[in-house]
Amino acid sequence: MATPRDVARHKHPTASLDVDCNPITIYVSDPEVMQSGAGWYIGETYWSPEWDGSVGPYDRISSYYDTEAEAVAALAGRKVG
Repeated sequence: MATPRDVARHKHPTASLDVDCNPITIYVSDPEVMQSGAGWYIGETYWSPEWDGSVGPYDRISSYYDTEAEAVAALAGRKVG
């Protein structure tokens, strides 16, 4: 379940579809450093009060990095906006 911090960081409303193809609004975060089994990357997460209220990965917008420090440096060097 989303925390108040999760809700606050998801600022960008985006139209989407739920698992039954019903239209819903999701809110997407600014780019942030994330981790998966493949490594560290820059990505975005989503939150939707219309769905189940959880936060999940939305998009990977970089290649994978070997370390968190490399991903943080790459994010710091990006022009976001």
